[in-house]
Amino acid sequence: MKEILRRLSGIVCAAAICALVGCGGGEKLVTITGKLVDGGNPIKLEDIDQETIEEMGMLPIEVELWPVDASGNIDKNRKPEGASVELDGSFTLSGPEGDGIPAGRYRVALRYTAGEDLGMDEAEAEGEGPAAPWGDKFTRDNSTWEFDFQSDQEIVLDISAAGGGGGEESSGDG
Repeated sequence: MKEILRRLSGIVCAAAICALVGCGGGEKLVTITGKLVDGGNPIKLEDIDQETIEEMGMLPIEVELWPVDASGNIDKNRKPEGASVELDGSFTLSGPEGDGIPAGRYRVALRYTAGEDLGMDEAEAEGEGPAAPWGDKFTRDNSTWEFDFQSDQEIVLDISAAGGGGGEESSGDG
């Protein structure tokens, strides 16, 4: 009888801990896939030769999702999500564990990593490395691409669109 009570109290304690920390019912996670294009065509980078890009196995570009708060400002209490852009311009944002990113409103930015990918440290790359072909149009502070991701979605980001626009949503599966 003591053994049964001891096991039962252990189960009750485990259930109480799960209830307190939120086992199984955490925040909604979504996966975002997309394509980075230039005027609807695959993106071409003129400042790096194609052989170097193929050796890297991906484009020297990262897509960053910056959480936006209710007032439309970057939410500094939440971490941004990011993904590398593949050779064909595709990317997938599925979080560090691969199970998704928190649903919500995000500003999409592009980070050009060519200098870093060519062996420069971050400070050197920023000062002396190749400049992003789009200038500073798609930085965290300048981009006008904003999306409210409430389900898995596919987006198309067109860098030829004026003023940082050109983000298109496709239907998600949620």
